[in-house]
Amino acid sequence: MIESEIIPFYSIEPIGERVLVLAPHPDDEVLGCGGTIKILLDKGKYVRVVFLTSGDKGEPDNILAREIVDSLKPHVTSYAIMREKEAKDTMDFLGIKEYEFLRFPDREIGINSESIYKEIYERVDIYDIDTIYCPSIIELNPDHRDTAKICINLINESKVSSRAKMNELGLLFYEVTTPLRPNILVDITKVASEKRKAIRNYRSQLRLNDYLEHIMA
Repeated sequence: MIESEIIPFYSIEPIGERVLVLAPHPDDEVLGCGGTIKILLDKGKYVRVVFLTSGDKGEPDNILAREIVDSLKPHVTSYAIMREKEAKDTMDFLGIKEYEFLRFPDREIGINSESIYKEIYERVDIYDIDTIYCPSIIELNPDHRDTAKICINLINESKVSSRAKMNELGLLFYEVTTPLRPNILVDITKVASEKRKAIRNYRSQLRLNDYLEHIMA
């Protein structure tokens, strides 16, 4: 195996004709692959974003985190709704028309992995998805890692599926807080400013971390 088979020497066009982007929390999608999403959309590709949780545990001390909105789902708080609003603003800015919030509890994707697996499988089937983007398996956040595990299981099982379109399902990892060794390089120079503007919609998270300083890649 030569060097170019281990790390990319040249950039390529984003992969996928019908793409499902999985975001464990609102902001992961734009931090991890916002530039790639924009390029896909500009090329007329289908992109659907699914937010697995609404990031309700992102700031436990925030007073909004104690305001329960749904008595049947106590983790759905005013803080979670605020983060959903930030996500909606981001989707509108990027031009993403199809997105949804599954509202699983923050930091409990592993506990709910079977239910989430079914939700993802259903969307892959209904929307004829050929490529999934999700956080990498080496991320520090447990929800990120558990999302990757769910997707790996889905890909492995799709290879033995009797349904032809499932056999060709692809999986691409993106990084959020933990650098990975890439084997695909996408040049987002032309849309970098738009990615930066999209990140600014997540005001609640920028108060906690200066993502604009270190995420632009």
